Amino acid sequence: MNVKLYLFIFIFQLFMTIKHFIKCKDINIFKTLVFLAHHLLDVYVFFGFLVNETKNEILFHLILLISLLIHWFTNNYNCILTTYLNDLCKFNKNDWFYSLIFIIYKLTDIYYIHSYWLFTVILYDIYKLFLF
Repeated sequence: MNVKLYLFIFIFQLFMTIKHFIKCKDINIFKTLVFLAHHLLDVYVFFGFLVNETKNEILFHLILLISLLIHWFTNNYNCILTTYLNDLCKFNKNDWFYSLIFIIYKLTDIYYIHSYWLFTVILYDIYKLFLF
């Protein structure tokens, strides 16, 4: 398990959102906890394949990814948690969550980069399951 890499990605994610978070109206403990929960979920969804070692961990990750894709497809590519945060902080309802995937999107201008990344990770998780 590469915990150092996973920790680096999480810390990077937190620093990414500082600008976003500071602009949030009336910051309180609840909003802070929602931001942190979203970051934890975001890092695990996009990079959990780096730390999943057991069959159950991989299977859980795979089910989570498939569920998330279904959620995005049925919600016009909007994450309910991002929409909730945008509403809490009085941001534009279409603002993206500031994360590493957001930077990759900005660099590549590939709008559905998060979906492509998830499809790739799903295939990788399936591959790892067949290795057991």
